[in-house]
Amino acid sequence: MNMFIVVFMTSMILVWLIWKRGGRKKVPPSPRGVPVLGNLHQLSLLPHRDFLVLSKKHGPLMLLHFGRVPVLVVSSADAAREIMKNQDLSLADRPRYKAHKKILYNGKDVVFAPYGEYWRQAKGHFVLKLLSNKRVQSFRPIREEETALFVQKIRESSGQPVNLSHMFFNFTYDGVCRSALGRTYSQSDKGKEFLVLMMEMTEALGAVSIGEFIPCLRWIDRINGFDKKVDRIAAGLDGVLEAVIRERLGNLAMGDSFEDKTEVDFLDILLQIYTHHVSTNWDTIKAIILVTSPTLLIIFSQFDLDMNEGPGITAHRVVPLHAVATVVA
Repeated sequence: MNMFIVVFMTSMILVWLIWKRGGRKKVPPSPRGVPVLGNLHQLSLLPHRDFLVLSKKHGPLMLLHFGRVPVLVVSSADAAREIMKNQDLSLADRPRYKAHKKILYNGKDVVFAPYGEYWRQAKGHFVLKLLSNKRVQSFRPIREEETALFVQKIRESSGQPVNLSHMFFNFTYDGVCRSALGRTYSQSDKGKEFLVLMMEMTEALGAVSIGEFIPCLRWIDRINGFDKKVDRIAAGLDGVLEAVIRERLGNLAMGDSFEDKTEVDFLDILLQIYTHHVSTNWDTIKAIILVTSPTLLIIFSQFDLDMNEGPGITAHRVVPLHAVATVVA
């Protein structure tokens, strides 16, 4: 009996070893990692530099492990071309973490939605209905009016210093909100609250949650308040967009029509799609609005960028500008 158990266990171990060796896939070279962390301990606050150093040793295609998450690092133009062109479908999906799922309605947007039929339909609506040349040109009156108001504000500040970063940000914010939701928000309390929520959303979507890479440390997100923050941002944005959509639908029920409007915004277009396509629901509309609105706002966000370091092209740190407007008679 004991001999049978020994033979059985030995056979099982041999089968497992043969299966493991035969099923091992060919993978790119990888630096030696450590249990649990993988290669996380080899990254500093400047990961792009670390990638450069590691790629010189391991090649243009390199496999790292961020905890349990495999990460392919591409460091050459030829390899990037192969990835983006010939292997596009295999690598089309973006990773969706906790904040993405919670804030963007579990992948109902265009950016983080998994590749498939829903993504193709959403992308078609996004590109053909929202970002076509004809649609962009239809927003020209909005851009011209907001530009005129921007110049007028500078004129009214003649002889006084003005913060150009702040003014450009509000100018962009009002233009984006008018194009997306049909109204400006920079001067109202609700608008300022919405702006804060959108900036917090951008920060949360780009934040690193250690629990996503090391599951046994998920409790840290509860302790440091990250989970509660994501829930608050998601609830706040959903409340604002829910109110805007209900108000717009209420106006339509009172007799307003899309055809009679002189200024059609993204929300009007998405609501038209919603009424004609069963697969498009309010969550889809909200998610697309959320990924559309903050894009340009990020460009004008104030941040420090130190480029006085190699390798690569260097540039001096940008100094915030304060201009003094002068009215020329």
